[in-house]
Order: sequence, then structure tokens, then C-alpha cells
Amino acid sequence: MIKQCAQQMGLAWAAAFARLLCVAAIATFHAYGAETDGLTWRDHASRESVLVVAHRADWRNFPENSLPGIESAIAFGVDMAEIDLHRTKDGHFVLMHDETVDRTTTGNGKVADLTLSQIRMLRLRDGLGMPTPFTVPTLREALEAAHGRVLLNLDKSYPFLQEIVPILDETSTKGQVVFKGTAPVHEVLKRYGDLLGTVAYMPVIRFKDREAVERTREWLESAKPPAIEFVFSEWSEEVRTAFALCREADVRIWVNTLWPQLAGGLSDDLALSNPDEVYGTLLDRGVTMLQTDRPRELKAYLARRALLSP
Repeated sequence: MIKQCAQQMGLAWAAAFARLLCVAAIATFHAYGAETDGLTWRDHASRESVLVVAHRADWRNFPENSLPGIESAIAFGVDMAEIDLHRTKDGHFVLMHDETVDRTTTGNGKVADLTLSQIRMLRLRDGLGMPTPFTVPTLREALEAAHGRVLLNLDKSYPFLQEIVPILDETSTKGQVVFKGTAPVHEVLKRYGDLLGTVAYMPVIRFKDREAVERTREWLESAKPPAIEFVFSEWSEEVRTAFALCREADVRIWVNTLWPQLAGGLSDDLALSNPDEVYGTLLDRGVTMLQTDRPRELKAYLARRALLSP
């Protein structure tokens, strides 16, 4: 009985994934045209539109940080999928949020203590913790899936930029990717200054840091990134000032609506009952990139306000 149920589950997942691939292919064609190789940050240069970023891809319908999750995010038209990286014992980059595989797979142990072949034997769990037929993808596989179709934010990648850039070159995806980190601008320039002219890097400014506004100024004056991610537990004069600096510099403002502590008490779940109070408030404050756990609902709201990216 258990074997039969597992087989049925596998067939159901396979059927769902097959339908998804068809939808994603159609969505990609209509979104970017038949020629998709050139998709880069430059395609979203206009600050009039708002970019939708799917947190860990579409984790509500497929396992987080999975290829089907990325395909699903592409299918309903997000601008960017956020994925997390860790390096295996034998030097491969895989999609995994936690340091261990315990929560999201059928295995256990630290990613750094496992080889890629060992991780390949595991199966991803869905949001309810149930095993699925899907395996842990490598960064290269995710880049190949995203090529010309969707932008990617590589979270937890800051220590590995030098190693990752050659993979971007090999997959022709350098223009689709944004790195990010919390390090101050002088540290990033010292460590990766030779790369900042060739890849997109987004600083993360946390307002528990008393120097958050000054750090914002330093970034805008020294490097002018394509966007700055702000994390703030409450809306304050300091946050208002940082937002104004970005608007004046024509730099996108990224905010996370995953839970209230990240966006001054505003979140996706609160937006279910009052989207104007959450998404509307943030848009009125100048936010132009929203990382969300509810991309479908956010896209529907932006469509009503005619603020979707082209």
C-alpha cells in the first residue's frame, strides 16, 4: 500500500510538472518574445514599474529552492526568483536555504559535509514536510532553467562571488543575476571591486544599525547599485530619509513583505485582507521591488494599479 501511494504521488507530481512546463513555455514566449537570450536587468530599467520577486521561488506549490518551483514562478510571470546557495563538500553549489538538509529533504547533515552525489540521493520535501520526487538542484541547473526567462537573486552567495561568476559566464546568465550582502561598501569594493562593473550587486541595509542612513549614502555615492534592500521593523524618519535618497539617485528600493518584522509591520498575510494597507502603502513610499511569499496576489494587485513590469 505504501509503495502504491508513493507511486501514485510520483505520477501526480509528474503530471503537474508536465502541465507546468507547457504553461511556463507559453508565458516565457509572451513575456519576452521568441528571442529570450538577452533578458537582463536592463530590461527592467524603468522605475515606473514594480518588480515582483518570488521568495524561494514558488514554495507554496512546489518544494522551496526547486526547479519546479522556479518553473512555476516563471509560469505566472514573476520578474525574479530568489534562491539560496550552499557549497557541498566537493565544491558544488546547490540550492538550499539552511546549512543542513534536515528540514527540506529526506536526509540529514550539513551541506558542507555532504558530496553532491550524496545530496543527489535525497528527495525534497514540500511545505508540509512530505517527500516529493524532486531532487536538490545545482546552481548551474537553476541558471540553465532561468536562462532568458527570469531574473535570479542569489541569496547567501556573498562569500562565493569569485567562484560563481565563471558559472554565470558559462551559462550566459551574468546579466540576469543579482548578488547581495550586508557588508559595508568599502569592504565590498576591496573584496570584489573588480567584479562590480560586470555583475549586479545589491547591498542590504538593516535599520537596527544606527548608521543605516549613512551606509545608504556611502553606497549611493561610491557604487550606485541597481537596488538597495531595506529591512526595518518600524517606519521611522531614518527609513524615510534612506528611501528619499534612493529615489533621488534613481535606485530601486527593495522591501520584503514575508513577515511584519521586515517591513515596518506590513506583510503578505496582512495584505490578504487589506492589500492597499500593505502593498499600497509601500508603493506610495517609493518601493519598486517587493519580495513576496504571495506573488500571485501581489501581481493581481499591481495589475489593478497598472504597475506591472512590461
